[in-house]
Amino acid sequence: MAKILVVIAVLSLGAVSVYFYDASSKSSSLQQSTTSSSTESTPLNSSPYFVMSTYPSNLLIAPGLSESYATLEIEPLLGIGNISLELNAATESPGLQISLSKSTIAYNPNATTSVSFNFSASSEIEPGNYTATFRAQSGSVNVTQDFTILVVPALVVMNHESFIPNNISVPVNTTVVWMNIDTEIGCCDPGYHTVTFGEPNVTQIQGMSSQVLHRFDTWSFQFTAVGTYRYYCIIHPSMLGMVTVTA
Repeated sequence: MAKILVVIAVLSLGAVSVYFYDASSKSSSLQQSTTSSSTESTPLNSSPYFVMSTYPSNLLIAPGLSESYATLEIEPLLGIGNISLELNAATESPGLQISLSKSTIAYNPNATTSVSFNFSASSEIEPGNYTATFRAQSGSVNVTQDFTILVVPALVVMNHESFIPNNISVPVNTTVVWMNIDTEIGCCDPGYHTVTFGEPNVTQIQGMSSQVLHRFDTWSFQFTAVGTYRYYCIIHPSMLGMVTVTA
């Protein structure tokens, strides 16, 4: 039992170290961030039958949006047999809602179980960090784990070779975050993207281009001047987007 607890603690510390974006930052400089693909979490009770984590570890959303790119991962630690687990989720703010795709699952003691979930933010919610709580329960087995949802001022996701939304309007000094949630496209395209400001095959605005973004990587930029900014993916030039910055 002692070895199991030590492993959990190391995994939990690994998760805490992954932090990539400060919603309170007012810096006008270019902000770049990369994220890990998963995180491990320690159950809060004294029965470490399994651990819960989210994939990806970074749960991002913006006011007025609904996202469904994430999954809850349940990883077994001890063999407790095949049981049925009841799942539920809640958040600390009425402005955030979580809906799991399944409320009951068959627990597999030999493999990680994934459950997709949707989370949405009201248009009135303030940017910042919010706590989401997931619970898995079956009789005396009761594991609860907290995770953080980061509400950013504006979010654009890259999926199915599209920027979603592809046209946004934000007040001046707003930081916009882009997140690639695409998977492999066809047989040979891994679904990587860029955020490149300018016109496809014509211009690139210096200082306003991201690195190549793999799945669940993010990139952010603060717009300090009023104007219309067009951008595209240099890997997929047909992917077009626009940011309109207002006074």
